[in-house]
Amino acid sequence: MKKIYVVLFILVACSSLGYSQAQKGKTHLGIGLGLNYGGIGGSITHNLSDNFGMFIGLGHQLAGFGYNFGVMYYVPSEKRAQAYFSAMYGTNAALKVEGFTELDKVYLGPTVGFGVKLFGKKNEENYWNFGLLLPFRSSEYDNDVDIVKSLPGIELQEPWPVLFTIGYNINIGG
Repeated sequence: MKKIYVVLFILVACSSLGYSQAQKGKTHLGIGLGLNYGGIGGSITHNLSDNFGMFIGLGHQLAGFGYNFGVMYYVPSEKRAQAYFSAMYGTNAALKVEGFTELDKVYLGPTVGFGVKLFGKKNEENYWNFGLLLPFRSSEYDNDVDIVKSLPGIELQEPWPVLFTIGYNINIGG
């Protein structure tokens, strides 16, 4: 069922013909926090059209290496702020248990989100990225959380159902 949402999102993104800030062919290097930056890390986004981009994020999660790759649909806008929708796959959960490094693990799954790109006044090629993400965590993650909860003397902080992302992105080409 989750795959259907990703496919529908890609089809809608590819079919958009509206006007927006000219982004086709531009590539941005970003640094930030959030799943699209691999956790704490960086990303590279390349815009295939004015309304459609692809990205990869690499970074550090609490329990190890994190990565995500995905697509973004940019809502047409002639303003400094431009809304977007995203769909990605990769690291979307981490389990870290103090004193039990054998339980530390990162988990993969799909994530969808939305946010806004705020382009600079002085340099319209660069932008701040702010967004909310909804991860679809795996059953493996849920099972491991249940196991850790059952261990005596271990308190587990429940993960947030919605995650935040923030980053700064610099045009490096196009």
